[in-house]
Amino acid sequence: HYPLRRQRQMCIRDRDRSAWRRENVDGLVRSLYTEIKATKRWVKFGISPFGLWRSGVPEGTGGGLDPYEDLAADSRKWLQSGWVDYLVPQLYWPIEPAKLSFTTFYDWWLSQNTAGRHIWPGMADDRIGSDRGPGEILRQISVVRQRANLMPPGHMHWNFGVLHKNTGQIGTLTRQRAYTSLALPPPTPWLGMTTPPIPLLKMGSTTRGGPKMINWSFLDPRWSSHVRWWVVQTFSNGQWQTLKVLPANETSMPWPAKTPVSYTHLTLPT
Repeated sequence: HYPLRRQRQMCIRDRDRSAWRRENVDGLVRSLYTEIKATKRWVKFGISPFGLWRSGVPEGTGGGLDPYEDLAADSRKWLQSGWVDYLVPQLYWPIEPAKLSFTTFYDWWLSQNTAGRHIWPGMADDRIGSDRGPGEILRQISVVRQRANLMPPGHMHWNFGVLHKNTGQIGTLTRQRAYTSLALPPPTPWLGMTTPPIPLLKMGSTTRGGPKMINWSFLDPRWSSHVRWWVVQTFSNGQWQTLKVLPANETSMPWPAKTPVSYTHLTLPT
């Protein structure tokens, strides 16, 4: 009976050790988030964990490394507890085959996002030329954008050096096909929902007979210190379009004479 009892004790100790490790890592993540928000609430904190939460989850994805046990990383708990503003799971698999798929794991992470945080998957640009071409990265970007009703689309490239070196023309292709317009960071309503007042919009000209200009400002100038970007949108042909994204210190621009405009709208991204 002694060897059996000793084996049971070892199993209990091993299980306790695993839980103890996760508890320590959880405490670190929670403390980091809490202290950052206590110091500068507007600073966003995120983590890029292993692409899967546990081996074999979701069902049918197979075994292998179990980050939950082997790395003491309960990344789903961090997400669901709201200890991150964004999560960047390292989804370095291609879209096919489905057993270990970028799409399969991305959809699973979205289904676990009970706290409504941002999930922006990491993509393996560094594997272009080894097990995938640049078209795979473009398809993954499309997958993320197709789910915009579930998550404001965003993604991360691993790594920037590949984009900078233009490996496999990935830098050129993303500029031409994926990044054709400016993107703004999506709102983070859990950090605050203060709505600024509507800016005053005026039309004038720099000189007599000169080009028409749009100028804007707040009635209360104290609000100006809260601005980081101005988003100028126009309404034409039955839809709103983003005309320009300007830094906070620019409060005027020429009237878009070549565009048939019914309305001009000015917003502040939150």
